[in-house]
Amino acid sequence: MPIPPYSYEVAVVGDTIYFVESTSTKAYTPSAEPIPQEITLQAEAGDSKVSLSWIATTTASAYNVKRSTTAGGPYTVIDTSETTSYVDLTATNGVTYYYVVSSMGNDDVETNSNEVMATPMGSSNPNTFQGNRAILMLRIDGLEKEYDMPIDEIYSFINWYEAKSGSVANTKPFYIIDKNYNVSPFLNRFDYINFDHLQYFEVKDYNQ
Repeated sequence: MPIPPYSYEVAVVGDTIYFVESTSTKAYTPSAEPIPQEITLQAEAGDSKVSLSWIATTTASAYNVKRSTTAGGPYTVIDTSETTSYVDLTATNGVTYYYVVSSMGNDDVETNSNEVMATPMGSSNPNTFQGNRAILMLRIDGLEKEYDMPIDEIYSFINWYEAKSGSVANTKPFYIIDKNYNVSPFLNRFDYINFDHLQYFEVKDYNQ
């Protein structure tokens, strides 16, 4: 507070703090700065669309919807929403998108939400699973590894594999699997699956 460190009596009236000494009184009114609120974003992939939803913040007047085809960005603002939901109708089936949402308030400070991933798929896609999770079993140079993951991540892996198999330009030579279990004492655990060393994979879906 912008008050010299002398001996004062202190009184609070309303939103004002008064510092009283024998010959003078100083008043100080703190500025009311809102505490930033985190936005929790969720995504659901559909046929040529991705539906986004999030919880409203008390300081936001609108939200910027941002998208990237690369995990972690950079993101491009694709639209602005004054509600807490948005449907991306420009999404292409088979392409994995990464989304964040940022609040727009009176302080003009934007804070991105968590990043979510979604891969829209057509109803005629032969790789259609019934469950919401699956065990992905990989054979890499004769070594078998298993990953338990959401079904959206399975679609993302298959799309990467098919794109790489078809020599689609700019397809990464490896796929990154986020091992978000038993992380401690580390901050993150990632497995990088090299396409050239992947011999076989199997998907066993189930409902959780």
